[in-house]
Amino acid sequence: MSDQRVREALERLPIPEEPPDFFDDLWLKAEQEEREAARRWRRIAVALITLVFVAGTAAGVFAVGRGAGATVVDRTIACRVITNLDSGSVYIGSEVRLPPDHVNGGVFYQPGSLWVAGNAGAKPQLTYVQVSKLVKGGYSFDGTICKKTAAIPLARSGLPSLGTFSRAGNARFDESCDVAKDSLVTVRIRVTELSANEPTGAVLAIRSGRRQRPTAFVEWTPTRVRAWLAAGCIQR
Repeated sequence: MSDQRVREALERLPIPEEPPDFFDDLWLKAEQEEREAARRWRRIAVALITLVFVAGTAAGVFAVGRGAGATVVDRTIACRVITNLDSGSVYIGSEVRLPPDHVNGGVFYQPGSLWVAGNAGAKPQLTYVQVSKLVKGGYSFDGTICKKTAAIPLARSGLPSLGTFSRAGNARFDESCDVAKDSLVTVRIRVTELSANEPTGAVLAIRSGRRQRPTAFVEWTPTRVRAWLAAGCIQR
């Protein structure tokens, strides 16, 4: 049979109408796949930031090492949000330990992490604090714009719950919280780690703005995370 006859035969075949919700389902699936792809690339970006932290300690970013016999570090820093916009943002993200992710022929290890970042002038995002087995020492603090300050309470302070995260359900979160332009973000974190510089748990509290209102509280372990965030925070 010639190509022309095949084409004519196909054109005569009846085409059933699509279900009423066909395109709604199609667009919903496309949005879900696009959202998952964005989350994957954000995880890759966090891994790249980790490498920058490890390589850049001599350029102003410092990691707190373990003292003899020490298993816990408790530190509070204040970081100024620098932006040319009317308001700035502080970013809070975390994930539990997951199997290695294979992307474009590369392998990205996911031992679990907790991090806080914010606007820093020309840099759209600067990591203030990070906890991860991938970081030298298990945890890092920015030393370029963040300074040591008085401790804030490690407490939920009435913040609404964002949820509990584990491999059995949602394994991660990545939130953005608006803060006033050029305001201070105060971060306190208490990290527990093993002798191999492997963090086993962390408790994090954040306050921001002129009145230093509670912004976030997180309880993190490599297998389970619980978070409480201010109502104005949104998923990225």
